[in-house]
Amino acid sequence: MKKLLFACSVLLSLNASAQVDFGLRAGASLSSPRIENFQGKNTISDFEHDASELSYQAGVYARLKLLAFFVQGELYFTQINQSALASFTALNAPPKTIDLSFSRIDLPILLGLKMGPIRIMGGPIFSSNFNDVSGNLNNDLQAASLGYQVGVGAEFSKLFIDLRYESGLGNWANAVLIDNSSYQSDIRTTQIMLCLGFELF
Repeated sequence: MKKLLFACSVLLSLNASAQVDFGLRAGASLSSPRIENFQGKNTISDFEHDASELSYQAGVYARLKLLAFFVQGELYFTQINQSALASFTALNAPPKTIDLSFSRIDLPILLGLKMGPIRIMGGPIFSSNFNDVSGNLNNDLQAASLGYQVGVGAEFSKLFIDLRYESGLGNWANAVLIDNSSYQSDIRTTQIMLCLGFELF
């Protein structure tokens, strides 16, 4: 009986310590495609990422805080802007930039630890991909993909700022269209993200 009462008191204490916050979040990122297993043909010798490009996100978050730990779920729209260079086998043929931009809805679930104003976090991100902005994915844009995020940040009253790294655990496209020809490839995205959040209640 004493053990049961002790367990109940611990649960009640944890419940009293738990807090749920809701707010808005937005961010910008430098995005670049990670290209693997590219299957070139007679005209294309290589396909590799170009310079990183600016992408953006905007949406909402909910955070469950329990003592120094927290679980943060986010739901936001992301516009991924990125490109890659196709190198040709023909002599004196300059590389061609291929746009690989698309839109998606992201749902990261982050586990974190808060030490004073400093936050560390990491967890999976589930993405629903749509709207081939580039027109170069030949209907091979995957409906969903999985990745992960890790990062550090800081909180100042109702405001938080995070610096995160994101990479794909699965590809979001398995082919790309170059000069009206389809080339098989495993294409994923990596991002360096700067995220801002503001607690509403």
